Amino acid sequence: MISGTGANHLGGLFLAYQGFVSGDLDNDVWAVRHLVNCKIPLLICQCFARNAGPYGERIGRLTVVPKDQDEASRIESQISVLQCSEISNPPANGARVVSKI
Repeated sequence: MISGTGANHLGGLFLAYQGFVSGDLDNDVWAVRHLVNCKIPLLICQCFARNAGPYGERIGRLTVVPKDQDEASRIESQISVLQCSEISNPPANGARVVSKI
């Protein structure tokens, strides 16, 4: 059993083939739910090129599960700075396709 109590862990998951393991998108994220239930802070990277099919569109997502609200505010501040400097105006077509799926 994994326990986040008293531990200083940060989990990192990369989900590129969600839905390919069991055939069910929801079922294939059991590990994410388990780590969240164990109160372990997470960085979750998702790539939708394989399971949604928009090859060449570079569709991805970073989800941050912080340990508390204070950490969430600090992370949001830093990610906002990074996002503005790195990808201030990302292409929207691929994201629209994935949101429909």
